[in-house]
Amino acid sequence: MRSLDGFDYFARVISNLPRPGFPGEFAQEELVAERFLQVGGVSDAVTLDIRKDSEDGSTQHIYKLGHKPLAKHADENPDVEIRLGEHVEHVYAHELFTSDEAARIFHFYYKNNDVSDKYALRQLPM
Repeated sequence: MRSLDGFDYFARVISNLPRPGFPGEFAQEELVAERFLQVGGVSDAVTLDIRKDSEDGSTQHIYKLGHKPLAKHADENPDVEIRLGEHVEHVYAHELFTSDEAARIFHFYYKNNDVSDKYALRQLPM
């Protein structure tokens, strides 16, 4: 995570494969419902997204992770810029993590197939 520079190296992803195998062996249909955790940005300011099942398991959503307590931003737009290669993403300040925090979150995800409930989730449009 410390190698993230926002330009050449700006993202990492960990995902659950639908079955044992190598990435090139899967049909696109198998990967459509793939769950993942991704990090992007620069090593001292990254943002994390997770795609996971909804509470009732009927659909999947992508969520932005943030530190709790989640402040309500109904009238505000995200105002912190995160560079992801040629793209710039805007997030809230409480949605920023260090690379060390992101590494711990990735480790937890690897072990538990989810993120800790100590983090807030903001649903993103798909």
